[in-house]
Amino acid sequence: MAVMIDAKLILCENADTAATVMSSVIDLGRNKVLKPLYVDVKLTQGVSAGRVKSVELQTSADKAFTTPITEMVVMVGKTAEQQKHACQLAQFFTAIQPQGRFVRVKITGDTTAPAGGKLWAYLSPDIQVPS
Repeated sequence: MAVMIDAKLILCENADTAATVMSSVIDLGRNKVLKPLYVDVKLTQGVSAGRVKSVELQTSADKAFTTPITEMVVMVGKTAEQQKHACQLAQFFTAIQPQGRFVRVKITGDTTAPAGGKLWAYLSPDIQVPS
């Protein structure tokens, strides 16, 4: 079964890995999604050095992220060797603060910054499970 992905909910698409990567910002609007949001982060191309250490979901009341709120941090369990290949980095549901109109992810590398890889991240108000 093919799954349709809403392009407006893509946070990163082929973003280069680095010590810190900030995704694009998604505006949930004044009448934002009230249920938990599903976040999916992948390496679509493995890294040649270093590794991704964590994925942090941040929200803000303003698009400039003047005072970002950390909603959730997921520590990535994949080793540097596993991240040399395309792989799933994190999948999680998280609730957001009422003032969290704007959403982004912050992807952080380990002591040796990840290089040579490509990141893809997606936000969804739900997930479909194949039957």
